[in-house]
Amino acid sequence: MTVDRRTFAAGAAALLGAGALGGDPAGAQIPGGGQPAPGRGVRLPASPVMKFRRGIAIGNALEASYEGEWGYTIQRRHLEAIKRAGFDHVRLPVKFSGHLEAAPPFTIDPKFMLRLDEILRWMIEIGLICIIDVHHFDNISERPDIHEPRLIAIWRQVASRYAHLPNSIVFEVINEPRGLLIGERLRKMYRAVLAEIRPLNPTRPVILSGDRWGNSIGLPALMGMDDPYVIATFHYYAPGNFTHQGAWWDKNQSPKMGVKWGTAADVAKVKADIALAASRAQPLGMPVFLGEFGVINTIPDTERAPWIRTVRRAAEQHGMSWCIWQFVVSGHMYDLKTDTWSAPIYQALFDRPPPRPALASR
Repeated sequence: MTVDRRTFAAGAAALLGAGALGGDPAGAQIPGGGQPAPGRGVRLPASPVMKFRRGIAIGNALEASYEGEWGYTIQRRHLEAIKRAGFDHVRLPVKFSGHLEAAPPFTIDPKFMLRLDEILRWMIEIGLICIIDVHHFDNISERPDIHEPRLIAIWRQVASRYAHLPNSIVFEVINEPRGLLIGERLRKMYRAVLAEIRPLNPTRPVILSGDRWGNSIGLPALMGMDDPYVIATFHYYAPGNFTHQGAWWDKNQSPKMGVKWGTAADVAKVKADIALAASRAQPLGMPVFLGEFGVINTIPDTERAPWIRTVRRAAEQHGMSWCIWQFVVSGHMYDLKTDTWSAPIYQALFDRPPPRPALASR
């Protein structure tokens, strides 16, 4: 999601429309005509390209104007705690567009890149797969013809700088494309970015989101992306009036507090949504990554956990890897003061109690 220290999802007023948070209105159709099959029995095949299964996002750090502005600075000991907890990957949202020179060749701030170098080195040493995700580049969805050269410049620099690193460093081209980045226009941009990445990174996994804010209804937009090392991703936050209740970015439009979730019908709807996502993804022939799901921490963790458990189990049932949003700040599941995991959220993800903090890491 597009998130800052004040919001679980900037622009979520638009996301709260029918189907925009990952669920689908009745009778939703695949672009191009026809209704998708229910997909309840679809299990997507395992792929050697997607070697990660269970992950967590570390947002609110490299998305800000400066690291720490939104309440969190990445520390090695936290990455070690993530690894000990059983996660095998971290999704790292990065606002490269906030660190570019204004004019071509759109050079990324060298100091910012040195900090990213350090974090990636930690990830490799600790044994975590890291997904570098271009986040908060909202202008490109509104005016892609103007801003696409900047995105290509970002990936030209990132692909060159990290070509020597192992394939445990994964690239995610853009977070939640929307607006004018739809269908063939999105595919055209992806091809241009891949043309920058592939010469020096021929087998590196690259994650591509469908259009429509990364909702599963946008997955068919990836049809025709013929690259054996790409991974399809989608995000899921339905129903938005539960997962985003009490979000404070817009008091006039944010879902009100007090929404409950957990009836048999609620559970069945989530399972059907994930099954539908699997059905939409199956024709692509790509591995599928549930790149974001979660519940804002305005309600008790005991109320967040059942939804998280249901989504996680459904994703696994259909052969998808997943990444929870997120480590700390909005949607958090880790207490920085006590170095402990939220027991209800951790158990929802792993079906076991959380590990005890390692004193040696303090």
